Amino acid sequence: LDLDHFKQVNDRHGHQAGDAVLVRFAEVVEAATRRSDRLFRTGGEEFVLLLPGAEADILAHVGSILVRTVAAEVRCGDDPVTVSVGITPLLRGDDAIRWLRRADRAMYRAKRDGRNRVVVDPGEAGTQPPGGDRPR
Repeated sequence: LDLDHFKQVNDRHGHQAGDAVLVRFAEVVEAATRRSDRLFRTGGEEFVLLLPGAEADILAHVGSILVRTVAAEVRCGDDPVTVSVGITPLLRGDDAIRWLRRADRAMYRAKRDGRNRVVVDPGEAGTQPPGGDRPR
């Protein structure tokens, strides 16, 4: 997940306002996800959200909910804040680098396609998550 134009939030409104946006974003994510899901901040405005055991359709559904909810509920002054989401499942044979690289490519496609959207990268056809049909 990547907050769109977050540098402009900091530049226009200051870092304190940017910090408030990050806190509100985390609250929105927490409200939209399960207790077992985990949000990690990996950069200034970039995050990884893990949804253990979630099937691909659920991942896409949660991503869509986050895009809508962030745009509706996260603001900086009068400016709405939006998020671009790249989604990919964990596949058999994936290591963290390969999985994150695929998610990152999907997120950058979301940005290139206009931001404030979800792009799903299903990975390679015919592969399954480690341990069978579902992640554990």
